[in-house]
Amino acid sequence: MTNVLFYTFTLLTLVGAGLVVVNKNPVNGAMFLLLSLVGMAGLFVMLDAALRNLPQSEQVRAAAGQFEAIIVRSLLQDSMGKLMGNGPGGGMYGFLLTDVMANKLTEGGGLGLSNVLATQLTPRGRTDDVAGTNDSP
Repeated sequence: MTNVLFYTFTLLTLVGAGLVVVNKNPVNGAMFLLLSLVGMAGLFVMLDAALRNLPQSEQVRAAAGQFEAIIVRSLLQDSMGKLMGNGPGGGMYGFLLTDVMANKLTEGGGLGLSNVLATQLTPRGRTDDVAGTNDSP
Protein backbone atom coordinates (compact mmCIF):
# COMPACT_ATOMS: atom_id res chain seq x y z
CA MET A 1 0.00 0.00 0.00
CA THR A 2 2.82 2.40 0.83
CA ASN A 3 4.50 1.77 -2.51
CA VAL A 4 1.27 2.53 -4.35
CA LEU A 5 0.89 5.83 -2.48
CA PHE A 6 4.53 6.71 -3.08
CA TYR A 7 4.31 6.10 -6.82
CA THR A 8 0.96 7.93 -7.02
CA PHE A 9 2.31 11.04 -5.29
CA THR A 10 5.50 10.89 -7.36
CA LEU A 11 3.50 10.63 -10.57
CA LEU A 12 1.30 13.58 -9.51
CA THR A 13 4.38 15.66 -8.79
CA LEU A 14 6.21 14.84 -12.02
CA VAL A 15 3.19 15.12 -14.31
CA GLY A 16 2.10 18.37 -12.69
CA ALA A 17 5.60 19.86 -12.98
CA GLY A 18 5.93 18.74 -16.60
CA LEU A 19 2.56 20.24 -17.53
CA VAL A 20 3.48 23.53 -15.83
CA VAL A 21 6.51 23.77 -18.10
CA VAL A 22 4.79 22.93 -21.40
CA ASN A 23 1.47 24.71 -20.83
CA LYS A 24 1.12 28.21 -22.31
CA ASN A 25 -2.07 29.20 -20.49
CA PRO A 26 -1.13 30.75 -17.10
CA VAL A 27 -4.36 29.67 -15.40
CA ASN A 28 -3.88 26.06 -16.44
CA GLY A 29 -0.20 26.31 -15.47
CA ALA A 30 -1.22 27.48 -11.99
CA MET A 31 -3.62 24.55 -11.66
CA PHE A 32 -0.92 22.09 -12.69
CA LEU A 33 1.45 23.74 -10.22
CA LEU A 34 -1.15 23.14 -7.53
CA LEU A 35 -1.36 19.50 -8.62
CA SER A 36 2.42 19.21 -8.34
CA LEU A 37 2.37 20.80 -4.88
CA VAL A 38 -0.30 18.33 -3.73
CA GLY A 39 1.93 15.49 -4.86
CA MET A 40 4.89 16.97 -2.96
CA ALA A 41 2.75 17.44 0.15
CA GLY A 42 1.76 13.77 -0.02
CA LEU A 43 5.41 12.73 -0.29
CA PHE A 44 6.33 14.86 2.73
CA VAL A 45 3.45 13.38 4.77
CA MET A 46 4.71 9.90 3.91
CA LEU A 47 8.26 10.89 4.89
CA ASP A 48 7.03 12.25 8.21
CA ALA A 49 5.12 9.03 8.90
CA ALA A 50 8.22 6.97 8.10
CA LEU A 51 10.41 9.08 10.39
CA ARG A 52 7.91 8.78 13.24
CA ASN A 53 8.25 4.98 13.09
CA LEU A 54 11.98 5.20 13.80
CA PRO A 55 13.15 4.80 17.39
CA GLN A 56 13.88 8.05 19.22
CA SER A 57 17.62 7.42 19.20
CA GLU A 58 17.61 7.13 15.38
CA GLN A 59 15.53 10.30 15.08
CA VAL A 60 18.00 12.20 17.25
CA ARG A 61 20.96 10.84 15.27
CA ALA A 62 19.33 11.79 11.93
CA ALA A 63 18.51 15.32 13.11
CA ALA A 64 22.03 15.83 14.48
CA GLY A 65 23.56 14.64 11.20
CA GLN A 66 21.36 16.98 9.18
CA PHE A 67 22.29 19.89 11.43
CA GLU A 68 25.98 19.11 11.00
CA ALA A 69 25.50 19.07 7.20
CA ILE A 70 23.89 22.52 7.39
CA ILE A 71 26.84 23.87 9.42
CA VAL A 72 29.40 22.40 6.99
CA ARG A 73 27.41 23.75 4.03
CA SER A 74 27.47 27.26 5.48
CA LEU A 75 31.23 27.00 6.06
CA LEU A 76 31.88 25.87 2.47
CA GLN A 77 29.43 28.23 0.79
CA ASP A 78 31.73 31.20 0.19
CA SER A 79 34.69 29.22 -1.06
CA MET A 80 32.68 27.05 -3.47
CA GLY A 81 30.76 30.01 -4.86
CA LYS A 82 33.99 31.81 -5.72
CA LEU A 83 35.49 28.64 -7.14
CA MET A 84 32.66 28.26 -9.67
CA GLY A 85 32.85 31.88 -10.85
CA ASN A 86 30.30 34.62 -11.20
CA GLY A 87 28.77 33.50 -14.49
CA PRO A 88 25.08 32.78 -15.01
CA GLY A 89 25.34 29.18 -13.79
CA GLY A 90 28.19 29.64 -11.33
CA GLY A 91 25.99 30.36 -8.34
CA MET A 92 23.71 27.43 -8.98
CA TYR A 93 26.49 24.94 -9.62
CA GLY A 94 28.42 26.34 -6.67
CA PHE A 95 25.42 25.67 -4.41
CA LEU A 96 24.97 22.15 -5.78
CA LEU A 97 28.66 21.39 -5.34
CA THR A 98 28.59 22.78 -1.80
CA ASP A 99 25.52 20.72 -0.95
CA VAL A 100 27.02 17.47 -2.25
CA MET A 101 30.36 18.09 -0.54
CA ALA A 102 28.72 18.94 2.79
CA ASN A 103 26.58 15.79 2.70
CA LYS A 104 29.53 13.58 1.79
CA LEU A 105 31.78 15.12 4.44
CA THR A 106 29.21 14.52 7.18
CA GLU A 107 28.22 10.97 6.12
CA GLY A 108 31.22 9.23 7.63
CA GLY A 109 31.23 10.96 11.00
CA GLY A 110 32.10 14.38 9.61
CA LEU A 111 33.47 16.86 12.09
CA GLY A 112 32.13 14.93 15.06
CA LEU A 113 29.55 17.61 15.77
CA SER A 114 26.64 15.23 15.18
CA ASN A 115 27.91 12.86 17.90
CA VAL A 116 28.16 15.72 20.39
CA LEU A 117 24.69 16.99 19.47
CA ALA A 118 23.14 13.53 19.70
CA THR A 119 24.70 13.04 23.13
CA GLN A 120 23.43 16.41 24.32
CA LEU A 121 19.91 15.80 22.98
CA THR A 122 19.62 12.41 24.66
CA PRO A 123 17.94 12.32 28.08
CA ARG A 124 20.38 11.67 30.93
CA GLY A 125 18.71 8.49 32.16
CA ARG A 126 19.07 6.61 28.87
CA THR A 127 21.64 3.86 28.81
CA ASP A 128 21.72 3.11 25.08
CA ASP A 129 24.44 4.74 23.01
CA VAL A 130 22.64 7.33 20.87
CA ALA A 131 25.78 8.98 19.53
CA GLY A 132 26.96 5.72 17.97
CA THR A 133 30.45 4.42 18.18
CA ASN A 134 33.00 6.87 19.38
CA ASP A 135 36.20 6.45 17.36
CA SER A 136 38.11 9.22 19.11
CA PRO A 137 40.79 8.14 21.63
